[in-house]
Amino acid sequence: MLSSQQNYQEYFIHAKDLKPSLRNEEWSKMTELMGIGYLEFLNTRPKLIEKDYQLVLSISQWPIFKNDEFFREKRDQYFLKEISNCLSLSEKDCVDQAEHMFTNYIHNHK
Repeated sequence: MLSSQQNYQEYFIHAKDLKPSLRNEEWSKMTELMGIGYLEFLNTRPKLIEKDYQLVLSISQWPIFKNDEFFREKRDQYFLKEISNCLSLSEKDCVDQAEHMFTNYIHNHK
């Protein structure tokens, strides 16, 4: 239901409510689709919101996304957009934020 409504925030808040032993292939596919869909949605928005940014950081640590090439590519696009927006506000804070993004996440080779 949450996936068909594209309610990404709500989906990721509850995706791990299911015990790990019950997270089957259907759960994996749905979660991967929601992660990529969420990032595609965020990349179309003109203004980035801190709540979304924090959720992206959080789900990026989930094992299902750590090695997902498509997720990383979309997430890196989002990170670049976040850094671009940040640079227009405060360069010093952006350097710290960019350093965090670069060192704490696996990135796409592109």
